[in-house]
Amino acid sequence: MSTYSIVNLVFAIITGVYSLLMIHFFVMGVIGIFKRKRFPKSNVIGNYAIVIAARNEESVIGNLIKSIRSTDYPQDKLHIFVVAHNCTDNTARIAKALGAVVYQYNNENEKTLGYALKYLYKKIKEDYPSNTFDGYIRFDADNTIRKNYFSLMNDAFQYYQKKRTITSYRDFKVAGKNFIADTFGFSHMLTCYLFSRGRTVTDCSTRMFGPGHLLPPDIVKDGW
Repeated sequence: MSTYSIVNLVFAIITGVYSLLMIHFFVMGVIGIFKRKRFPKSNVIGNYAIVIAARNEESVIGNLIKSIRSTDYPQDKLHIFVVAHNCTDNTARIAKALGAVVYQYNNENEKTLGYALKYLYKKIKEDYPSNTFDGYIRFDADNTIRKNYFSLMNDAFQYYQKKRTITSYRDFKVAGKNFIADTFGFSHMLTCYLFSRGRTVTDCSTRMFGPGHLLPPDIVKDGW
């Protein structure tokens, strides 16, 4: 067998394996196009902690908090926590003025999102009893949400008896900004609309990526 034939065979095997792996995405996508699972309206109103990690987000943090406060969900059941990590602007002041509980964390060696969330969950655990919140909902500072967002998330969470992680549909608002942003945004949208919807219909586990997910307390009882 010539070198050329060997190379062709290797690439054929790789392509075949990759195609088999992609079948799962294709099947879930097709299901997501034609099927949708609707959760019954729950009579139970969950008590949720909303966690936001923000670093120099003074231009957008206010929009998120205002959109949370304009939803149709009982506001006494929504508790907003912001960790302003390594900020050099007015993120903390703005969030606090809008009613959020704000923790400030400054560590030049720990600037990434994971460190910020780790610190935030630690502070919440220190300051609030373990059974205070039914779940934790995470957002990025530049998110905004629809009026019925928490009601729909609560319906799904209560349907699964508060034992499963719930992810939400995420659209993108930077269309036309540039090709890279549009590509990532479109990919996010398709994944939520097709793949996640198909997995919901077939009762498979969710795929977590980005913000917009609701976590049961057990997931973060020992921190992030």
